[in-house]
Amino acid sequence: MPEYYSIKKLCELTGVTAVTLRYYDKIGLLKPAYKTHRQYRRYAKKDLATLQQLTTLRYLGFSIEQMKQVLSDARLDIKQSLRVQGMIMREKAKRLNEAAQLVESLLENLEKNNLIDWQIQSKIIAVLQLQETGENDWYKTFLTPHEEKEFNDLAQQRTPAYWKDYQDRWAALFKDIEDNLSTDPESEVGIEFAKRWFDLVNEVYGNNRALGNKLWEGYKAGVITDSTLPYKPEVIEYMAKAKKKYKEAMHE
Repeated sequence: MPEYYSIKKLCELTGVTAVTLRYYDKIGLLKPAYKTHRQYRRYAKKDLATLQQLTTLRYLGFSIEQMKQVLSDARLDIKQSLRVQGMIMREKAKRLNEAAQLVESLLENLEKNNLIDWQIQSKIIAVLQLQETGENDWYKTFLTPHEEKEFNDLAQQRTPAYWKDYQDRWAALFKDIEDNLSTDPESEVGIEFAKRWFDLVNEVYGNNRALGNKLWEGYKAGVITDSTLPYKPEVIEYMAKAKKKYKEAMHE
């Protein structure tokens, strides 16, 4: 008799969250083998292999649409799936190497023209390299001395109790978004999430949007390692659409 896994068991085996599994089911990326009469999802062994492949692709930075394209080529052949993963990794490494060389060239040209748009990208790369060696002082590399001072000044302007409450409100917002990923991000629900998002950002960084934007880029890139909010691609994809719609509505 075939072995099937519950959501809880699949989460234990892969480290993927139940929210992510439900999201994959909703968008057709990974459907359960069947559902019980109580609508509990059950996954087969081949689904476990597929989920491991998706985890690899997600780690490599592939979008949902790109992951769908990969799965459509070799979903049921595990050996072929592993070959595809190896090919993807080699191709990704090649592109990353080419991109790194391009960034270095762009940085050199931009610095000569006194432009700093690409410096944030080079900082991200530097911090990620530091993390590989076990160092964790991300802000000393990611932020300039002036930005580090601004960051510390902001922290000292509020009490520890305030920051705890502030982080709790962010966590509550992330939880609410996760619970409503099935809704249209451009609906009233998504627009309300966007309003809460911008209200939280402006509450602290309203007078220093440049620092707020840089910290946000660092969070998305994974360089802010002490963040209490785990990066979830499905939440970010949802909010990108919601925030865009909110901005459009504000200008109507």
